[in-house]
Amino acid sequence: MTAKGGLFACLLAAGASGCAFQPVRTPVPRVLTVEASYPGAGALLTEQLIGWPLETALSAASGVTAMMTRSGPGKCLVLLRVGDDVKVDAATEAVRRAVDRAEPKLPVEASATLFVSSDVRTPDLAVVLTSKPKTDPAAVDALLLADQIERLPGVARCWASGRREPELSIELRRDVAVALGVTVADVVAVVKQAAAGNTDLSGLTVKTKAGKTVPLRDVAQFTLQSVESYTYRLNGQRVGLVGVWLRAGASAADIGRLRDEIRKLKPPPGADRVFFIEQELVPIPPDRGPK
Repeated sequence: MTAKGGLFACLLAAGASGCAFQPVRTPVPRVLTVEASYPGAGALLTEQLIGWPLETALSAASGVTAMMTRSGPGKCLVLLRVGDDVKVDAATEAVRRAVDRAEPKLPVEASATLFVSSDVRTPDLAVVLTSKPKTDPAAVDALLLADQIERLPGVARCWASGRREPELSIELRRDVAVALGVTVADVVAVVKQAAAGNTDLSGLTVKTKAGKTVPLRDVAQFTLQSVESYTYRLNGQRVGLVGVWLRAGASAADIGRLRDEIRKLKPPPGADRVFFIEQELVPIPPDRGPK
């Protein structure tokens, strides 16, 4: 467990057969947003079970020219750039159909929400790093580049992907769980309650559908590991990311000069390309970056 003229809001509950769309006004042009939740899952599992199926379906949506996916604890956010020569209404409908195709491939515990949001946090400048062939994308340290950028004149602060946090991975023994009538939600509830009370996980129990109490270790396997807290994928490719915020009063000329200075910096080991993309496509986690 450990998956801006825009115009729509729609909730896809697990197992739902369709969506009801509601027009939404937003000041951010030509970027549509898809958000999916998978309660209890870490960033990597969210990426694999939610991000990948959504990306596969959304990449076929007509009118979409670029796609950035952020996967984090229990949530996946996909930002879709609509081509300048495409009507947003048409792109919205294409994205809706794509999500309809993806929904059956998501875990039953997951749900997807389609909307356009004006409150997605984005930086003033966005820098992307891709990895060299045969190099693990996770090994390209965006934090090294962020440290260099943060020292440049005019930069207030940077945020970079690649930060790692301890994560408890819980792998459900599905055959046992099905036989006992224990669900993912049951296991998540037990673990959350234990974490709130600082309880030793080794002694946890869970109730079966029949009301019998069994050791949680019989139903799930626990692994403590260090993982990336958030992962990013640009058009289906894992990338490193640096979000840059400028000091107050920065002009377009200041941004141009900063771009030139960043181009002169030494890329981190293993990096193949370092380039800029539209900051509207870069969703910074809500608890990161400047307030």
